[in-house]
Formats: sequence, C-alpha cells, structure tokens
Amino acid sequence: MYERVNFDFPYTFCCCCCYYCCCCSLQSLEGKQKNNNIFNNKFNINLSIKKLKLNNNINTGTGTITNIVIIYIIILINIVRHHHHLIISGTVCENSHEMLLEYMTMLFIFGLTTIHLERSRISVQAIKLLTNETIHDINNMILESYDQLEPEFENTTNRDVIGAVGTTARLHCRVRNLGDRAVSWIRKRDLHILTIGIMTYTNDQRFLARHIDNSDEWVLKIVSVQPRDAGIYECQVSTEPKISQAYKLTVVTSRAQILSNRELFVQSGSDINLTCIAPQAPGPYTHMLWYKDSELINDSTRGGIRVVSEQQMKTSNLVISRVTHTDSGNYTCAADNSNSDSVFVHIINSEKHAAMQHELATRLHVPHSLLLILTIFYICNLFRLP
Repeated sequence: MYERVNFDFPYTFCCCCCYYCCCCSLQSLEGKQKNNNIFNNKFNINLSIKKLKLNNNINTGTGTITNIVIIYIIILINIVRHHHHLIISGTVCENSHEMLLEYMTMLFIFGLTTIHLERSRISVQAIKLLTNETIHDINNMILESYDQLEPEFENTTNRDVIGAVGTTARLHCRVRNLGDRAVSWIRKRDLHILTIGIMTYTNDQRFLARHIDNSDEWVLKIVSVQPRDAGIYECQVSTEPKISQAYKLTVVTSRAQILSNRELFVQSGSDINLTCIAPQAPGPYTHMLWYKDSELINDSTRGGIRVVSEQQMKTSNLVISRVTHTDSGNYTCAADNSNSDSVFVHIINSEKHAAMQHELATRLHVPHSLLLILTIFYICNLFRLP
C-alpha cells in the first residue's frame, strides 16, 4: 500500500543543504506573510504527528534549540514526502536496525545544521518567520490528516479460539488508526453488546474488556468458560458504516480416563496398578490427582504407594503394593479442568475367589434345571389320557 523509501546518507545531506539554502534566502525576504506563504507552498506541511505547541516562544523570538530541531525535522520529512509520496504513519521497515541507522544519520545531520545555524543567528530568523497563523495552519492540517486515516483491522491474531470448560479464554482484536472511534465486543447469537471500550455492558461478570494505553489491541476476556459460551463474537469499530471482524470460540470438555474395567478384582497381597490419561486437557501441562473414596491419596495414608505423573504427557500412574482388604473402594482420577473418572476395586482372597466362582456357576445352572422340569411337566399334561 505504501512505498518504501531508503533514507541514504547523500540524499539526507542534500535535503539538509537545500533547507539551509532556503533559510538563507528567507533572511533576505521582506514581509512576514510572504515568508509564511513560501514555507506552506514550498513544503506542503501536512504531518501525521501530534499538535505542535511552539506558540509561546514564537511570539517573543526566543526559540530554543529544541524548537529549531523540531522545525527542521518537519521540513525535511515533508521534502522527502513531497518527492516520494511517503506517509510516515504507514512506512513499512523490514529491518528495524536499518531504520534505526537511517534515523541516526538524519539526527546527526540535524545536529550539525542546527549548530551552524545557531552560530550564524539565522535560526532565530527562521523561527520568527513561523508566526502564530502558520502554526495554526499546521495544526489544522495535522488534524485533517488524522481524520483521513480510516481504522483497519490487523489480521495477525488467531480468530479461531479453543477454550476448555473452566479455563479463561481471550479473544484478541487489533485495530490501527482508531482515532476517536470506539471498539465494541458483540455476541453474535443474541446481538448482545458485551463491552464498549473498557466498559462492560452485561450482568455476566465473567466477561471483561482489557486494553493497554497507546496499544492497538483490544481483548475480550471470558473467565471460567462454559459450554454455552461457544459461538461467534464480533470485534466492531464505530465507523460509518461500522466495520467488524468475527471470532469463533470453541468450548471443549476434557475428561480423564482410567484405562481399566469399571470393576476390578485384585487378590490380597498383590499390587494395584492404575493408569489415567487426559489427552484433551487444556494447556501444555496437566496436574492429575488420585482419590480413594473422596480422600486424596498420598504416601502418608499408608506405605507402599507410588504416584508417577507426566504432566506434559498428561498421564498418571498409581501403584499400591501388597494390598489388603482395607484397600477396597472407589478410586478416582481427577485432572485440571476435566471431568473425573472412577473404578471400583475389590480385594479378595484366593479361596474366597474360588467360592465366588462356584457360586456363580451354580446360579447359572438353576435356570436350566427349572426349565427341564417345566418341559417334562408340560409334555405329561399334553399326552395325559382323558
């Protein structure tokens, strides 16, 4: 959109020399108004910078070195803009070190020129030529230049955001050249205005607006995300007509999973070995805990307990050595911002286990015996003589 300009040393030096010649010629001109017209027409002063406030020293002719340097910068940049159609606020520099070197070169030339002009007393003449009327014209042009810059979105932020239930989601919107316009966040499904600027316009206190002064970023923060928060949100700028950019929030529900049957039978004296995973848990690391009958499991409850967790892999392994009947119960795995999972562990003796198996087999045979008796009874009744 904008043309890249290289401020090479020879060109910068020539610009400063040209300005020096202009200052010398201005000394011989008669009439303050005539000189003002030359400045305005020659350099077309129209910069996208903040309003200048040099009026106090202009009237008395007591311009300082700072004032002089500011005037030099204004004139020089506009000379470059005049020939290369450069817009300062839109300049793109791929190498920040290169741009820094260019600006240092420019400031070095400004310093030499300023010292020379101060010594020759021409700087005071140049400052006197910029009257209140000229400064007022510059200010008006600056404001008009600001008004001509339309806000636009920066497409550098992620507009597809994934948030897990219970976590905090953030939608980042970047707007350049905002000026005096306002940025609003709107929930698309019901067209509810959530925030305007940094003010919140919803009773749901989970929605907050965040903005750092002098930055282009406006953030919608959603605390403790719920499944109902999923959907489309719009970042809207109060231009005429309004411009907006859509963001999609996807809410996922993570669930921990114990890799075993829902019921386990473990022989007394052996080990319990349970593994839990939470692959969809949000964030790069996940903290996982084990509970037995709602009581946190740790080494202090009994000896022979080992918990090995890999937070980055989102896995946890529980090992209980030499179990007894007191270790029977409900075991639960809980992960951050995830639904928990549970299994029930039965601790049994080997004899009792054999008895249970025999009892189970006996129960399975009862229905077959009963069916046989009923069948014989039915046949006898069928062929019974009258």
